Amino acid sequence: MSTFEKLNIPFFEGDIQSIDFTAAAGFVDSYTSDPDRPSGDNDIFLVYDDRLRNDYVTNRAVRFDKSRSLKRKYVKVINNIPYYIYVFCVKPGVGNTNGIVHLTSEQKVSVLQFWNFPKELVKMLVGDSSIATEYTHSMPLADYAEGYSEEGFTIQKEEASS
Repeated sequence: MSTFEKLNIPFFEGDIQSIDFTAAAGFVDSYTSDPDRPSGDNDIFLVYDDRLRNDYVTNRAVRFDKSRSLKRKYVKVINNIPYYIYVFCVKPGVGNTNGIVHLTSEQKVSVLQFWNFPKELVKMLVGDSSIATEYTHSMPLADYAEGYSEEGFTIQKEEASS
């Protein structure tokens, strides 16, 4: 997860929690672009292992579906593993400009509380009000899916025996 994503995720609208970003919740990584579905929008793609099934995953899916920041969701297969992708729009009020993030004091506190005060974020946020981050963090390409071809079959009528 890039710094840009860590600074923006706490501002998604809805009931999104830091535990949603653990391996137990199926979280794999987050990205700022998907080369298989390019868009010029300022989005963050959250990637979850779609093979994981438990009550927490179901709860997370319901909570994410209720978020007003959620733009779309889809399944993507990478290396024969299905991943569930949630696409969230970056909140304009956070002040993102090509990877430069401008945060107010209140926003910095919100970020630190959301991520439970990790040392690397504390050091970064205590200093400058403008933070340069790595903005381009591209998702791997999906597996190539060959075209589906259906073999024909013939139905033969049985002859009635007399």
